[in-house]
Amino acid sequence: MADRHAARIHPMCRELLKGLARMPMHFVVVLSSREIEDLAKRVPLPRVILGGA
Repeated sequence: MADRHAARIHPMCRELLKGLARMPMHFVVVLSSREIEDLAKRVPLPRVILGGA
């Protein structure tokens, strides 16, 4: 992406991640090179584990 500040999670991906996170015995993890605070703002999903720089 030319402007990494403009990056957003696609709505369909957001819904898929939410659905996976609701499944029992499953863990959903999003890993990124972004700062964890920035990632948390971009992927504000319950039960999703975030990993960043």
